[in-house]
Amino acid sequence: MKTDYGGIFGEEVELMRKTTRASKLAAAEKHRQDVLKSMGLSQQGGKVTAGVIPKSVREIDFEDEDEGFTCMVCREGYRFKPREVLGIYTYSKKLALNSVSVTSSVASSSSSGLEQGYSTVTHMNMIHFSCHREAAKNDRQGKHPKEEWEGATLRNQQTKCNNLFPIQGGLVSDEHYTQAMEKFWGFLNNIGRCDSPRMRLLIHDLKFLLLRFAKEESFSEESKGGGPESNMRFIPFFLQMGMFLIDGKGSSRKSMEKVLQTFLGVTGVSDSSSSIPPPSPSVGGSIGDGVLFMLVLSLFVQSIDEWEESKLTFLKRTISFARTMLPAPLPAEPSESQIFEACRPMLIFYGLIDKIQELVKKGEASGSSSGSSGGWTHDMKQKLISHGTRVQKEFSGLLSVYEEELLVIDSLQEFFDVLGVLKKVNAESSSFTDFVTNLWKKPLNILL
Repeated sequence: MKTDYGGIFGEEVELMRKTTRASKLAAAEKHRQDVLKSMGLSQQGGKVTAGVIPKSVREIDFEDEDEGFTCMVCREGYRFKPREVLGIYTYSKKLALNSVSVTSSVASSSSSGLEQGYSTVTHMNMIHFSCHREAAKNDRQGKHPKEEWEGATLRNQQTKCNNLFPIQGGLVSDEHYTQAMEKFWGFLNNIGRCDSPRMRLLIHDLKFLLLRFAKEESFSEESKGGGPESNMRFIPFFLQMGMFLIDGKGSSRKSMEKVLQTFLGVTGVSDSSSSIPPPSPSVGGSIGDGVLFMLVLSLFVQSIDEWEESKLTFLKRTISFARTMLPAPLPAEPSESQIFEACRPMLIFYGLIDKIQELVKKGEASGSSSGSSGGWTHDMKQKLISHGTRVQKEFSGLLSVYEEELLVIDSLQEFFDVLGVLKKVNAESSSFTDFVTNLWKKPLNILL
């Protein structure tokens, strides 16, 4: 209700009101201009136009930026908390690095004396690191106190978890991401210490995740939640962390590139060699760093052009490795169908690597990254960091490719054709059958 003060006093009150209102409007307009400027926009009259957009904002896909990236506690995502580090609740276990089956029913391989690594799965539930910390504090101080991961399991849709895998959003600083990453590796040490470089452990961890897909093993046997879709969508964050580690403090990119080049050169199958020597310890590092490890490593150190050049060599190596995994020997002269069934899981693993290479690198800059601060490595990092929603949709699409294409292939020749290497095979052999027969008979000495 408006009060009529009247007289001179009333005029003074009205003047004060106008002054206060004008001051508030000016402050609001200044705030609006500051926000527009931070987004690279400007206002002229009643029209908002784009100016010079800052790089940090230009490289972020703001459309639906919260889709799939929302904290399950505060319900906020990057729109209102762009600099807060989100984490994914995950469950990790230790197992031997040379394991080729991951689930507990078949992987009794975490035996003492064998070099150990981690296998991580998820239900893809996200939470800010700060919200997790506050929730864990409340859990401890509640009427019915809970341990940190006991309470987290309740928030994680009753799925067991023992870690938080950090995500670097478009405006999350390297410093904050590094701090969250240190917490992640600290939690892994609480599960059990593994004395190996982080990059190597991460590659093996992603290898084990892809093995679950390749062998159609359970994602939830230990964690009691999560499945193929959540874990397929988890893959880009392995790639994100790996690219951060390999090019971060004490960069290991050049040494890892050399590891892969030496592996391909020393152990590549060629018609001129009657026997293939294993990599030396200085190359592979361990019996676990075989062809599957190298396939995953290629995601971090090869451009799409380099992958295309080496993919047939990798495919030969994959088939040769599958020979060492046979539960029982095949006949002396196996048929193509018998060879295919023996190789099928490892071929699916290879096929996933090929599809991931295309997803994260096709259309990006090509060529080697050596000696360059840009190129495909920069483009791949920016895609993983600044276009998370699009990447998540693409990897959901990869699940469809895996289920509707890779899993239903029923012959070697079809597989070679789908992966785009059949022409290369026909160019170097008189027939596809001769190629397969000669490759299968070739004597090998392979590290697992």
